[in-house]
Amino acid sequence: MKHFFQIVVLAVIMISFGFGQEKKYVIGFDATTIVGKIKVVDGGVKNVLGISPVLGIGYKSYFKPLQQDQYSVYWNIGTDLIILPFIGIGADYRFKAADLPLYAGINVSSRVIGFLIPIPSINIGLYF
Repeated sequence: MKHFFQIVVLAVIMISFGFGQEKKYVIGFDATTIVGKIKVVDGGVKNVLGISPVLGIGYKSYFKPLQQDQYSVYWNIGTDLIILPFIGIGADYRFKAADLPLYAGINVSSRVIGFLIPIPSINIGLYF
């Protein structure tokens, strides 16, 4: 488990160098990324790039930047187990709880378990 955590931290650091200037991150239980780097545009989250839940790479792009106390629809694409592709669509709502910048949402995507079969999921996470 210790080695897994070290790999995740190393991957986030590597992603950080190539994705945007601001140091903003996401962590959570999300269909696209469990940990990653975000790109902020006009004060809202525009893109997310990071590690997918099944050890691959995930990318999420909002159609309009995800602002505080608003929702936004997004599309996502990535890989599971490094090489198995997935694609999906979803929506997130961004809010504060106990001064933490949280988000929650839903997603429908194709995954390893049911490749090309839409699988719904619930997302929750923290942008920091």
